[in-house]
Amino acid sequence: MTDKLDLSKNNALTTSLEGFKSIKELANEIVSSKLFSSSVSNVEEAIEAMMVGSEVGFSVAMSLKLGKMLNRKSLISILRGKELEIGTITSMNDIHVIEANGREIIYTGIHIITAVLIKAGVKIEILKDFAPLYQYTELSTEGSVIKRDTNKQVILLRTLKENELTDKHKIISETDMTFEVGRIPVFKHENPYDYITSVKLSRTFDKVLNEIPISYTLQDAIDAGLMKGISSTKEVIKGKDNWIKHTKTMLRNRAIAIAGRIIAADKLGSTYEYSEVVDVTNDPTYSDDEKIINISSTTIEEEGHN
Repeated sequence: MTDKLDLSKNNALTTSLEGFKSIKELANEIVSSKLFSSSVSNVEEAIEAMMVGSEVGFSVAMSLKLGKMLNRKSLISILRGKELEIGTITSMNDIHVIEANGREIIYTGIHIITAVLIKAGVKIEILKDFAPLYQYTELSTEGSVIKRDTNKQVILLRTLKENELTDKHKIISETDMTFEVGRIPVFKHENPYDYITSVKLSRTFDKVLNEIPISYTLQDAIDAGLMKGISSTKEVIKGKDNWIKHTKTMLRNRAIAIAGRIIAADKLGSTYEYSEVVDVTNDPTYSDDEKIINISSTTIEEEGHN
């Protein structure tokens, strides 16, 4: 259902009562003529289209051609786009508004987030791109020799994750089991237990260089209800189609969006990236990218406006 502007309170769009009467008369004529019947079906929609269009600089003809696509939410999208220095048509296509938990949430795609960051002088570095994380098992030693049990099997000690390794550890293999005294030999497990994407965003602000490193793992995505798998609380997560089909890309987008909100809070403000919507709504259905895109499914072709 199209959201309606509260015309009685919109003095910024109608400078006078006579001006509004003129718009209403024109709207009646247009609806009666059925000239724009494919885009406006009643007088209220025609009035709203012309008023919103006038506010953002569209001609009457352009406003009526866009018709009911010009409404309260599209006006918010356009105004937010201006703050982000994004063109009008792009804003209507790619900046969206939903209502959740009694407030309106503005969200967009990673391409818009990235464009805003670059304009703000942010440098984006991908440090790890869907890199596998492995576990390692320490072996019991005596001097420079690996201890074995009565069956001549190596004695396994504790298992470590990759971030728990230190300079004292030495990764060995079945073909090379040498290590120095004082080092702790470890076997690397064959299969990764997780994958990680790490980014670093840098920005000089007030002559001070700020750097924000952020990592996001596949397990993080599972725990957020985005990717299929077993959560940290042992729940079976079905995941979202885009995450299942484009896991590597989605993981990178998520890391950039999180870091971008920190380093360019003055630019992005409360504009979220698609996959972040679930975090601010606490509703996993909003994290489905296909659903989000379909909220504003009509594609607008650029006609001399940007």
